[in-house]
Amino acid sequence: MDVKSSLSIIIRLAWRNVWKNRRRTILTLLTIVVGMTVILFLNSLAKGGHDQMIEDAVAVNAGHIQIHEKGFWDNRSIEYAFIPDSTLLDMLAKDDRVSAVSRRSPLFQGHYSGCHDTGGRA
Repeated sequence: MDVKSSLSIIIRLAWRNVWKNRRRTILTLLTIVVGMTVILFLNSLAKGGHDQMIEDAVAVNAGHIQIHEKGFWDNRSIEYAFIPDSTLLDMLAKDDRVSAVSRRSPLFQGHYSGCHDTGGRA
């Protein structure tokens, strides 16, 4: 007996045994389908939540891209403050991949008004 015919016999026997108890087979298939649906739903929910957290963080801060003076991340000092000139801002504004360009707000007073915050008022 060759391998192909013995494999064919094994597959036919397995298929017959699977459908010998139809209720168990259908319940198992239904459980697998429901489980995979829940996994897909939860993965989509987690991915959407992660993407929304990133979008919220970017919207509150300066944006998707920040330009710093060389050496800023090493020291994070005011000595490495970067003041863009109009040439750089014009070049970025003309780029089709950039949706908006703005200077960074030098003061953040009044941007947040919590219940215990004065909102920039003395």
